[in-house]
Amino acid sequence: MYQTTIKSLRNVRDSLKIVFDLLPVTRLSLYHLDCKGGLSQGYTITRSGTPTEHMSETFARRVIEARRAIVIKDAMDLNPADWRQTMGRQSVRSIIGVPVMFQGQPAFVLLGDNLDQPDVFKNEHVLILDYLSKTMAVLCSGDALAKLQNISTFLPVCASCKRIRDDAGGWNDVDVYIATHTDLKVTHGICEACTKKLYPNLFPEL
Repeated sequence: MYQTTIKSLRNVRDSLKIVFDLLPVTRLSLYHLDCKGGLSQGYTITRSGTPTEHMSETFARRVIEARRAIVIKDAMDLNPADWRQTMGRQSVRSIIGVPVMFQGQPAFVLLGDNLDQPDVFKNEHVLILDYLSKTMAVLCSGDALAKLQNISTFLPVCASCKRIRDDAGGWNDVDVYIATHTDLKVTHGICEACTKKLYPNLFPEL
C-alpha cells in the first residue's frame, strides 16, 4: 500500500536536513509500518553526516501505540526492563517521535534524538516535528492522486450522470471509483449551485 509513498518520501531526504536547523537533534530517522504491523527503519540522517546505528524500534512502537507525539526527557532514567538496549547502548539522552498518519492510520514514525543532552525538546519542537509529519501525510495523498492520474490516458465518464466506467464495464459514482482505485479518502460537501437547487427556500429571489 505504501510502496509508492516510500519512493516519494525518499525524494524529501535532503529537505529533512533543515530539521537540524530547527531542532536540537543529533539524528533523524524514518520508520515504515507495513500492512502486517512490521516496522523497518528507512533512512537515518545524522547532523555530522557520519554513519550511525539504528534508532530505537521500541520507542517507534510506543509512538504508534500512542498515535501522538512522545518526548522522553532523559533516556537514562528509563527502566531497562521496559526498553530494549538500543537507547542505552548508544547513550541516547533526549528522544522525540511523531506518527505520520495516513487515512487515520499510522504509516510512518519520524524519530529524532540527542545523544548528548537531556531535556532538550520543548513544546515548539514537538509542533515543528508534528507539522513535518502532516506534510509527509500530504505527500501520501499526492501519491494516491498520482495513481488515479495514471490509471488510464482516458477516463470513461458518462456525459449525462458523470459516473465512471470501470474495467469490468460497470458504472461507478465518482467517489466510489476513487475510493476503490486509489488510497484517497473521499469527503463530501455541497457546492453553491447545488445548494441553491436543493434548498431554494434559503435563496429567495430578490
